[in-house]
Amino acid sequence: MSNHLPPPVDLTQPLPARPEPDRHYTSKESAEEIAKKIEKLEAEAQRYLNADIPIIGNITMKNEVWECTVAREDKGYEYRGICLYSPFHKLFETDMLIGAKLSVVRYVMKRIVGYSSYFQCPAIIIRDGINRVVDIAYYRPQSEGKKLPKYLYKSNEKKPIKRGEHFLYPFQIEMERLIAKHEIIFIGEGLKNAVNALAHQVPYISIEGAANNFNAPIIEYITKLRQRGKDIITAFDGDEAGFKAYEAFCKAIGEAPANLIEPDSGDDFTDYLKELHQNF
Repeated sequence: MSNHLPPPVDLTQPLPARPEPDRHYTSKESAEEIAKKIEKLEAEAQRYLNADIPIIGNITMKNEVWECTVAREDKGYEYRGICLYSPFHKLFETDMLIGAKLSVVRYVMKRIVGYSSYFQCPAIIIRDGINRVVDIAYYRPQSEGKKLPKYLYKSNEKKPIKRGEHFLYPFQIEMERLIAKHEIIFIGEGLKNAVNALAHQVPYISIEGAANNFNAPIIEYITKLRQRGKDIITAFDGDEAGFKAYEAFCKAIGEAPANLIEPDSGDDFTDYLKELHQNF
């Protein structure tokens, strides 16, 4: 895989003021109904972000990340990275993030990735464009006797309809900061890929699921980025679902750009980031 990564941007600085959203959606819910849902989601998100993380047996710790070094005798050098507690290894596909900045990973773990003791899995906090929690996704949740989806979201009754009028795509506030600084922007699918991109300070617009039909607002948003001279690189997963999402995106924009991830490879953007930094 070739190196398309832009230089890093510090995400830990205070969040900038947000303009009105590009999204053309008006909620049918009253402002009071929306406010009540968001208040409950905010409180639940804080519980996950401040949860005790199971380490070994009954031992728990507050969520933290730290710098670590691992020797690679076969390659004659050491890896330096950011270590994670075991409940987050599947989300980041590693126990040590190589090439990531400590302050940025701490930002991600304090603001975006928490832990649900009920589902025994990471809880990904999703905010809208004006910094309100509008959804929570549980990544690979566990429940005895039940087969749950890879991503389990809050039910429609517990969140604003379509996540409200200020939502466009996950982590938009942080990603727009990265987009403003770089000419290359990746587009793909999956919250996992978006979280990993953010940890590595890479601009990545996630459509979340391969079933997304690329509605007009997100295509308009991407079109405006291209008009501003941004270089769009598609990075859809190298599987059947990813290929279908790639085809849908090509149809929506009327072009067929080459996809970064090879088809039928089984790889995704997280694999790309991991391979890139391990071989750097």
